Amino acid sequence: MTTYFVTGASTVLGRNLIALLLRREDCETVYALARPRAFDRLKRFAPDEPRFVPLAGDLDEPGLGGDMPSTVDHVVHLSTTGVPNALSFARDAGATAFHQLSPSTRDEALLRRQDDVPVRIYRPSAMLGDSRTGEPAGEGDLLALVARLSRVPSGLPLAAPDLGLADVVPADHVAAVLDRLIHHDAPSGTTYPILAAEPVPVHEVYNAFAEAAGAPKVVVTTPRALTAGAAAALRLTDRLPQVRATRQAVLSEIGLSWATVARWRRESAVDDTATREALAGSGLSAPPLRDYAHTIYRHWAANVDPDRVRRSRPRKSLAGRRILITGASTGIGRHTALRVAREGAHVLLVARRADELAELQAEIARLGGTALSYPCDLTDGDAVDALVKEVLGDHDGVDVLVNNAGRSIRRSVLDATDRLHDYERTMAVNYFAAVRLTLGLLPSMRDRRYGHVVNVTTQGLQNHTPRFSAYLASKAALDEFGVVSGRELLSHGITFSSVKLPLVSTDMTAPSERFDAFGALPLMAVERAASLVHKAILNRKETVSVLLPFGAHAELAALVAPRATRALGHLIGHESMPGRPGDRAGLPAVAAAVTRMAWRRW
Repeated sequence: MTTYFVTGASTVLGRNLIALLLRREDCETVYALARPRAFDRLKRFAPDEPRFVPLAGDLDEPGLGGDMPSTVDHVVHLSTTGVPNALSFARDAGATAFHQLSPSTRDEALLRRQDDVPVRIYRPSAMLGDSRTGEPAGEGDLLALVARLSRVPSGLPLAAPDLGLADVVPADHVAAVLDRLIHHDAPSGTTYPILAAEPVPVHEVYNAFAEAAGAPKVVVTTPRALTAGAAAALRLTDRLPQVRATRQAVLSEIGLSWATVARWRRESAVDDTATREALAGSGLSAPPLRDYAHTIYRHWAANVDPDRVRRSRPRKSLAGRRILITGASTGIGRHTALRVAREGAHVLLVARRADELAELQAEIARLGGTALSYPCDLTDGDAVDALVKEVLGDHDGVDVLVNNAGRSIRRSVLDATDRLHDYERTMAVNYFAAVRLTLGLLPSMRDRRYGHVVNVTTQGLQNHTPRFSAYLASKAALDEFGVVSGRELLSHGITFSSVKLPLVSTDMTAPSERFDAFGALPLMAVERAASLVHKAILNRKETVSVLLPFGAHAELAALVAPRATRALGHLIGHESMPGRPGDRAGLPAVAAAVTRMAWRRW
């Protein structure tokens, strides 16, 4: 019976090889080593197979960083790092053979100098993903380039430099070859190249994936002499550090680095006679890339593409989007949740009152939508941190965050001189709670290369409405946080919108409405306010507002006639609108204030 110790076991190549080893009748145990961060995934590979023993370790540590088996027959080192430590383990475990994949020149010299453990070396050509499942094995840079070019009309002919030939083989084929060669008798030091049946031009590797993605194909290549001339000119300009750094940065973003090209390019012909003789009669032959390029691209686009969240749904569609709305139990938040749910969004409802959230969730379900409730006191920092952890644990991420929860206090600043807590309370809800939740979700948005944050602010930031100093100060802080953050994160696919609403008839304004605090000033209906939030979710504009009542006009007036605008703001916004029941208001209050200003000025 034979025992195996496989490193790099969590990779697509490692898992394919382990599956083949476990099929062998004489297989007693396969020990599979992975780094701790990949260990959980490795454990799920064959949970019901008693011969499969996953191990967590570190190739950079002596003894491989954990409790390892005392004896093994074959050590299969699929990693190109940690070769000395893996070889030392093989020696201590009394291995009958050490199998190394693509060692560096230095590591190969180390392997050939020693004679304690018989060594075999395997050098596969450029390795792609699994030809059957489509799981990629490192070709993401090329696939990302193809995906970007798929936005260009597919019929557009492309020209490319002649980069020579490429040898590409899928990981499952390499695993099958390794399974065969590991058990083939050969002298220590034998090297087995693993090549494709026929090399293809480098641009044909691109074309195979371009066909799968619907991207334009390369139809003509420039002569090698011209390519060499361009390379020489590039080396000349690269002598300027800023030019070189700029070129590398731009090409890296679009996946066109020299490392990408070098990965596929075969420098010279390779003699694989030893491999072909050892595989004679096995029937193993690498399939042509055109037979499985579609499989790899589809899998990558659906599961791996870092931009898949952005690509997967039309820009103007909310279907399938996960939208988290705070203050969702009433008012603007509730109406926004109902609207986006009707358009197919998965709505995550956040508010303090669990019973009202449950009612809204049930209403959305009756309408055929999808919603989940997350009761949370947003002024409790620990509760917000727990909310972020729970939401990200339940979902792949949040596409849109709507910071709608708010607290408004309408009180003259002279009436608040002994009420600092008014300012602390509004900052706690309107600013710190929103910022804490946003900061908690931003890392996942960055990783997914997509995210949108809608901050529900106020038109008062444009007309500086008197008696709202506590409320407007907190909303101004949130508004500026969003503007600055949005301009920092724009190239990461994360955008911010500020919805500047006028006074809206909600539970928050009801106390002031009861004593006609706003006079003839029209209040926006909550449905109209929700439609503006919906507009911000769809359009992702930096600012969403309305012209009336007097938002943008007030900003323009302040630029053209600042003194008059300030006086009108005092008279209309402060004097004509009472602060409490029984206060003087309307024309008498305005007349008194005008007299007061004129008299004192005189």
